[in-house]
Amino acid sequence: MQPYPAGVNAPGPAFVPPPRERELRFEFTGSAKEYFRIWIVNTLLTIVTLGIYSAWAKVRTKQYFYRHTFVDGTSFEYLADPLKVLKGRIIAAVALGLLFGSQHYSLPLYLCTVGLFVLATPWVLVKALAFNARNSAYRNIRFAFTGRTGEAYGLYLGMLLLYLVTCGLAYPYVQWRMTSFAVTRHLYGDLRLWWESKPRGYYFAYLLGLLLMLPAYAIMMAITFASVGDRHDPAAAQRAMLPALAIVYPALLAATAVVRARLANLLYGGIRLGPHWLTSHQRGRDLVVLYLVNLVAVVCSLGLLIPWAKVRVARYTASHLRLFAVGPIHAEKLLDDEPGATGVGLADLGDFDIGIGV
Repeated sequence: MQPYPAGVNAPGPAFVPPPRERELRFEFTGSAKEYFRIWIVNTLLTIVTLGIYSAWAKVRTKQYFYRHTFVDGTSFEYLADPLKVLKGRIIAAVALGLLFGSQHYSLPLYLCTVGLFVLATPWVLVKALAFNARNSAYRNIRFAFTGRTGEAYGLYLGMLLLYLVTCGLAYPYVQWRMTSFAVTRHLYGDLRLWWESKPRGYYFAYLLGLLLMLPAYAIMMAITFASVGDRHDPAAAQRAMLPALAIVYPALLAATAVVRARLANLLYGGIRLGPHWLTSHQRGRDLVVLYLVNLVAVVCSLGLLIPWAKVRVARYTASHLRLFAVGPIHAEKLLDDEPGATGVGLADLGDFDIGIGV
């Protein structure tokens, strides 16, 4: 006995349509009033404790901005232990003390110390990225950084040589390579981040910034020479610099805003995470207005509106960021060793910048 009438085929497996992509907006919900209370307490306690509280100030600040950055209804988390950050900063402070102290004893000793700091840069890079990734989480899943120190040394020394050989012309490519290393060695749980931005985007961004600056510098030189003429008068040269700088500084602000907007779009817009991807649509003209208003507000308030300025930047960045998710945002937890905070301590005290454009 057949289970189905003659001429009727047995049904195949049920058709499951592929998941449709969802456009998820990032949102920053923090307020200047809330952050001001955190910022003023952090500032005062850091001063009173001669910098010791700066580790707690850093963690509280990052926790606030992470906790108020949402996507798909969930915020990010920052989980660092302030004591570990403090230990890293103490080690960094001792290292910097040796650096600055050596210059008063012997020039060769100072140069050797500087060389050691330069050679330590890749190690600091890896340690700082590992610490920050390990202490960042989304939906109880931590990020991780899998880059190795040896790999970082090869990349760093190779890019440094390329930069020197090309007299700086390879800087956009160097920045792209460093950014690619930083992004593609990150994991979210068991999902690896991929990056699809190309070097030409970096060259175009810097070329555009240069084109915005050249006319301003040409006008500055013309004003200076026209004012001074053949008199060789230093006072006249100084007076001529005022209108010249009034032209250069706005051009510098515009060029900086345009470059930063394009680099941010290249950074975020090139990231892929499993089946999901990010897009970023910052605009240079928006950042010009944002930076200009922030600058005027901070200067006129003698620095008291710094929290307001930071909140505005965070809100703008989040509002122009999108996540296109295909299916649920899911990853499996991975267990790894807890990285130390020495790298992030050195990164803070040494003003270390990996140059990824944000």
